Amino acid sequence: METTQESHANYYKLTGKMNQELKTNCNFSTTVIIFLCLQTIIIIFIYPVIIGIVVVSFQNDIANLELKIDHLRDRDIGLPPPSSAVLGGDTPAVQGCECPQQQNNPPILSDSQYYNGQQSNGDVRETFLRCCAADENNLKSLIQEQLEKARPRNRHKDRKQDRTGVTVAEVERLVAAAINRNRTNVKQTDWSVTANIMPIAVHITGKPTEGEFSMMKSLPPRRRGMFKVGPWETERGKTFTKHVNVDTYHITIPKSGIYNVYSQSYFRDERDAGDRMNSNLNEYLHYTVVESMAYTADPIDLMKSGRTQQGSDDYGYYYSSYHSGLFELKRGDNLYMKVHLPDPSAVKLDCSQDATFMGMYMISELD
Repeated sequence: METTQESHANYYKLTGKMNQELKTNCNFSTTVIIFLCLQTIIIIFIYPVIIGIVVVSFQNDIANLELKIDHLRDRDIGLPPPSSAVLGGDTPAVQGCECPQQQNNPPILSDSQYYNGQQSNGDVRETFLRCCAADENNLKSLIQEQLEKARPRNRHKDRKQDRTGVTVAEVERLVAAAINRNRTNVKQTDWSVTANIMPIAVHITGKPTEGEFSMMKSLPPRRRGMFKVGPWETERGKTFTKHVNVDTYHITIPKSGIYNVYSQSYFRDERDAGDRMNSNLNEYLHYTVVESMAYTADPIDLMKSGRTQQGSDDYGYYYSSYHSGLFELKRGDNLYMKVHLPDPSAVKLDCSQDATFMGMYMISELD
């Protein structure tokens, strides 16, 4: 009996140890499975996100670097580096040339010496005609000075004219040819540089989906019925923006330069003929304005147009006004359109994209 009880006790003890080991093994297996699941989640989801963030960061850095390089390229505008090409040589002509330093008292050679090919550091042709990049006025004054110095010598020489020598007219012809050659080279260089200038242009219109300019802003009461036009469409239809910022009312100039600015307003008078005939003079005025802290705190009217007419049924219901011009604008200037409506409750601006619009584009940069 005691032996049976001991056997049962040993059995229960052994079973308890096995259960304990089994629980330990289960806990260990569960821990391993959880760890493997977490590692799998990290590899499948978190690593790609981290890699994507790093790639996007590198792409942004590369884009910023490209913008800085383009900006430096836009600012690096000028003639190519000077070369030592000599006019009339066997070497093909290149754009730009090197001006030798002017000597104080270069010797004067006679016509026969020129013709016989005698050369010296003071040769007028060699000194001045090689300097194809010299300023035209300076070049003319230097040639004139050398001719004046040469006249006293030639004036008292009692000899026949050397028909084989180079005359003053021929020297002037050679100078003119050098100047024209220089002008051609400069034009070619300017065109090649202009082709690399960042395009700056914008064309904005009304929003046809809204039916009218819903945010016309009344301006200070110098004249009743004066409004700032807005909002503008900048993304759909015929509109575009190239390196220009546009808000509800304004076009902001991104870079100082010479710009062609234009705008058109299209008035739609919804009054019937009788009301228009009974009204006083109707003024349909249209302005293009610039706000610039560089000039004054008050806005400046760049252009003004429109018409004033007595109420009549002879003129239809629509009146258009267009103007454009070239202006020197500074970076940060704001352009906007304002109009005068004779009766704001009945006279509206047509917001069709081919009716009311404004825009500008850069012609050249400022030095």
